Amino acid sequence: MKPEVIRAWPQELAVPLMSAYRLWCNGALGAAQSQLNEALERAEAAGHTTVQLAARHLLGNLAYTQGNLTAARQIHADVLDRCRDIGFLVGVASSSHNLGLVAARQGDLAAARTWIGEAIRTYEQIGQTECMAAARANLARLDGESGAQPGGRPR
Repeated sequence: MKPEVIRAWPQELAVPLMSAYRLWCNGALGAAQSQLNEALERAEAAGHTTVQLAARHLLGNLAYTQGNLTAARQIHADVLDRCRDIGFLVGVASSSHNLGLVAARQGDLAAARTWIGEAIRTYEQIGQTECMAAARANLARLDGESGAQPGGRPR
């Protein structure tokens, strides 16, 4: 998440998300998950849709990191549907990209190409050049140009 986006959120909603991210970066995945769940509860209570989507998105990324690909796929698919419903294109792009990474790890390369292709088109539409470059690099890996599977951290 971009800092300028987080700064626009109410502090009582942004702080648990940032705390979760710091815990995650330090390898405290269980504590990060607890903080993300707290952030989600607070966002739901406040009726703040984008913070809810951000918390769910990060929970999906955490599931991916922990190797729970079924949960990661379900969470990102749910976030994608909600982002499409409200026209939140950065969420559409990021969720599509992450669904592509999940599909690749599950061995479904055709689905991975489709999802990552959608992410690239959406990133381009909204001018997210850094994320678009990461998605293109993952697509190139799928196509065998670098001989590696897509990977890295989910977006």
